[in-house]
Amino acid sequence: MRKNIILVSFFLSLLNSCSKDDSSASINNNAVTANIEGDIFKSSFYNLITTIDDTNNNNIILQLGAFEDNGDGINFVLYNFKGVGKYTLNNAICCDYINYVNGAIGFGYGTNIFGCSDGSGEINITYADENKVEGTFSFNGISKDDCNVSKSVTNGEFSCKFQNQ
Repeated sequence: MRKNIILVSFFLSLLNSCSKDDSSASINNNAVTANIEGDIFKSSFYNLITTIDDTNNNNIILQLGAFEDNGDGINFVLYNFKGVGKYTLNNAICCDYINYVNGAIGFGYGTNIFGCSDGSGEINITYADENKVEGTFSFNGISKDDCNVSKSVTNGEFSCKFQNQ
């Protein structure tokens, strides 16, 4: 339930921040890149880093969403964000995860697919201050439709504005 609330909050913040009147939501193009099994992902229209202070558990939750014009997207959530450091992702049902969504055909691949094992990855935050967050990532995402199908995402990099909620 908590994960669903965070996801809804994340996507509402995406929609809210896309307003043309809010210039703070506009971030340099190509701020998120990755190699998805030989195809280059370059975010072309929306990147967002937000934090949510989960006062009940004293956690800082870091979220990133980046999308291409064709609907392909990469997003991640780090619960209990502590700033610069390496965050290891696994197939935990709760908490930290990273996903790739192929918008053209609607397939999603992630590190947290319920009922599957083997989803794994790493996010390395190399810089974080009150203005931006930078880092690298890689992961082996399991298909949301078939636990035997995976997609490898390597050489991921991001440098995005840091927007607190």
